[in-house]
Amino acid sequence: MNQNGRQEHGDNAETLIEITPDNNPPLINIGISKENWKKLIVAKGNETKANAWVRSRLHEVSGLSAEVRGIYMRVMIENFFG
Repeated sequence: MNQNGRQEHGDNAETLIEITPDNNPPLINIGISKENWKKLIVAKGNETKANAWVRSRLHEVSGLSAEVRGIYMRVMIENFFG
């Protein structure tokens, strides 16, 4: 665990995925590990479908803060690969 009480993962490298919501608010950058991003692309079939999955998950929590959206994405990724 780090100083903030969060569990640290061995793969801290992040890929920033730029998502532009349909109603064009500012861009949202969500950190997903490179390993999980590659696994998501393979699982979904291609990068376009992986981006669509991420966009859908972000839409579910669009009214929440960026920090909470990031936490939600990490939980969703962990659940996806269960």
